[in-house]
Amino acid sequence: MRFLWVLLIIVAALAAIYFYVIPFLASSGSSGSSFDPHEEALQLALKVQDYRKNHRTIGRNLGMGEIVLEASDGTLARYPSPIYVGEKASASYDPNANHSERRTHDLFLLPTLKLLQDNGALDKAQNISILIFSQVFVCPTCLADMRGWWKAYKSEVSPQNATRIQQPTVWELTGSYNPDRPGWPQWTVVANEEDVEQVSVLFDH
Repeated sequence: MRFLWVLLIIVAALAAIYFYVIPFLASSGSSGSSFDPHEEALQLALKVQDYRKNHRTIGRNLGMGEIVLEASDGTLARYPSPIYVGEKASASYDPNANHSERRTHDLFLLPTLKLLQDNGALDKAQNISILIFSQVFVCPTCLADMRGWWKAYKSEVSPQNATRIQQPTVWELTGSYNPDRPGWPQWTVVANEEDVEQVSVLFDH
């Protein structure tokens, strides 16, 4: 009887490794395929959409960002941000301080780049990609502010790694989205890449 219990424990442990550990490792990185920022942006949009469905944050923007490190063999390491709720700032001198895009930039992208620089992760990357997604259209104030963000990201890393940071890409929904629209979340906003479009930002070099 004791032998059977031991055997069952071993079988359960092997099953856990097969069904949970191996799929987890496979999802943490991929190799052999080129990085597609549009597909990556779609995944961010889907995460934000699911978050809104579960949290029903009506009347406010939601957004997030991600840093993707691509190794020389094509392996991708993803560092997604939390989902940030955007709102109007009370301080008139900095009107977009609390927008989701700005929070993604200030609270996640800048400090995470510094962390990845300090722990040596960036030194192993061939390319460094940065994405920002906003569920509501990017406002003119944020667009103007974003011009200096590429330079800001480069300033957080070594000169060698700064050359590996690709021009950031900013994304929003193709169709206009109004979080106050009746019926949310019964209707689906995002389904495929055509539902997400890149925002044109004139980044300073």
